[in-house]
Amino acid sequence: MARDSMLGTFVVATVLCLVCSLVVSSAAVLLKPYQEANKAFDRQKNVLMAAGLLEDGMDRKAIEKTFAEVVTQVAVKLGTPEVVEVPKEYDPMEARNNPKENKTIDVDGPKPGLPTRENVGFIYEIAKAGKVQSYVIPISGKGLWSTLYGYLALANDGDTVVGISYYEHGETPGLGGEVESQKFKNDWKGKEIYDDEGVPAVKLVKGGVSEPGAEHKVDGLSGATITSNGVQNMVNYWLGPDGFGPFIKAQTGDKSDKS
Repeated sequence: MARDSMLGTFVVATVLCLVCSLVVSSAAVLLKPYQEANKAFDRQKNVLMAAGLLEDGMDRKAIEKTFAEVVTQVAVKLGTPEVVEVPKEYDPMEARNNPKENKTIDVDGPKPGLPTRENVGFIYEIAKAGKVQSYVIPISGKGLWSTLYGYLALANDGDTVVGISYYEHGETPGLGGEVESQKFKNDWKGKEIYDDEGVPAVKLVKGGVSEPGAEHKVDGLSGATITSNGVQNMVNYWLGPDGFGPFIKAQTGDKSDKS
């Protein structure tokens, strides 16, 4: 068979494609455990960050050790106070895109801009000496250009914000991208999620926070109204009756019962 014939060219191209496919497939299989480990570590780091437990200079070993000592991952049936069991390999993000494991988001009130949400989500309880100190809740929703993913930490009263952390987004640097800034994170600390009726009432406002209702208001992102609105809506949704709200209230009591 002549090397420069059409058949020869076809055979060479086919062999190259098969070899390349084998190399890529093998790499994907071999690297998957490392990718999963890095994914788990990134989650641990961001949960601790939201809870205010990520200290400067902590290396990977220290982060993993702290997470193992103080954090319990709880699988919650969203929209209910129920704790459920899920397989070890369960991934809420994969469930969100699976018609058998998701729900269309069609509710009155704040919406996160997502078409569906998973039926079961993870919440993270931070406990010391056997007592829950805070709850870390995953939040996600649409901004201007992207879906934002983060965590919001509440004190053990189920209402007061301990911290917030965004770990993935594609918002404009210097504008919507300021969700990652320390100033924005600091503005959340001490704010209250629920009003006197037990309804999520977070508002991101322009021009600084003022009374009345300052306890629910956060200084919005300058020049990023759509991103600010997205953050407001996703927090109120995930802490509301269709998200983790029923579980939080079952653990800590409804604020409307305390007023």
